[in-house]
Amino acid sequence: MKTKKSKIKRGKNKEGRLRKNNNLKIWKWFGWLGGVILLLLIIPVFIFYSGFGRKFADRLNFIYEKLPLPVARVGTSGALITSREWLQDFDSVKQFYNSRNFSSQGKRIDFSTKQGQLRLQIKKKDILDKLIEDKIIMALAKKNGITVSKQEVDEAVQQSLEKSGGNYQELILNLKASYGWSLDDFKNKVVKNQLYAKKLFQWYQKNIPTTKQYKQAQVIKNKIIQSQDGQDNFSDIVEKFSEGDSAKNDGNLNWMSENQIIPEVLAGIRDLKKGEISDIIVSPLGMHIVKIKDVREIKDDQSSRKEYKLQQIFIRGVSFVDWLRKIKSGTEVKIFIGKYKWDRNKGEVVFSNQQLRRREGQIRRESEGDPSL
Repeated sequence: MKTKKSKIKRGKNKEGRLRKNNNLKIWKWFGWLGGVILLLLIIPVFIFYSGFGRKFADRLNFIYEKLPLPVARVGTSGALITSREWLQDFDSVKQFYNSRNFSSQGKRIDFSTKQGQLRLQIKKKDILDKLIEDKIIMALAKKNGITVSKQEVDEAVQQSLEKSGGNYQELILNLKASYGWSLDDFKNKVVKNQLYAKKLFQWYQKNIPTTKQYKQAQVIKNKIIQSQDGQDNFSDIVEKFSEGDSAKNDGNLNWMSENQIIPEVLAGIRDLKKGEISDIIVSPLGMHIVKIKDVREIKDDQSSRKEYKLQQIFIRGVSFVDWLRKIKSGTEVKIFIGKYKWDRNKGEVVFSNQQLRRREGQIRRESEGDPSL
């Protein structure tokens, strides 16, 4: 009996050891599998943040478009820009250029060449910079009590369609074909950000009259009013006080149609007649005092439009563009990708590699008017 019990005991021990060994094998198998999965996750993340192997990294874009990996942190609130939104926007821009025929403008967009690939990398950097700027504008707007509601976004789209004579179905088809966007994508990526920027500028406009530069513009305007004695002294005042490129041409601007004039300037001169002078007009570029030298109406078979010949006194002052650039420069931005860095002096994203920065400058100088830049 003892022999039988011993055999049974040994059998049980053997069975237990086998079961234990099998469990150990299973856990080892899971361990190896987990290690492989972890490695497969770590390698793409390492490539993404280090910029190692650009071509290989580009092939993994489909992964980065799905994973919300942090690309940049903006401001003290810690607003994040993710790989998903950045690379999806980049793909949308590429789709836009590929869906358009620029030959009618005498231009050819070819991203397959070595220079074309670099232009594409510049565009990718610019998209990241624009996403950062949008975050900064939104934070500034909210800080000053500015909000944008869903209703306002919907109304802005409706007004744009009415102005262009389009309809929702055409808009949806065009967005899909040009960018791969839905209507909601368009509202969230473009319209909402435009409204935040517009409202922030309107807030800025209200605060401009308290500035030293605006008071200087008022002095200039008063000089014009006081000297209205039948003599045209506008050109003399342009010579003394005007800034910018137009000052080199005595403040004179070529004939321009309404859609070529800055919206704020157009709103300030629309009701003026030939020979009349505007009030001080604040645009994102600065302050304008505009004289209407002539107005004409151009008619064709289907419509008519107004064209203006203008002369302006331009005072840059602290323009909205300069003010926003200064805010950007003072904003704490952390970029997590080794290929880029935040230049606080310029308030923009730049390539980390100096040679790339020089090549970018050269390409921008040589490619003036290139729609892909």
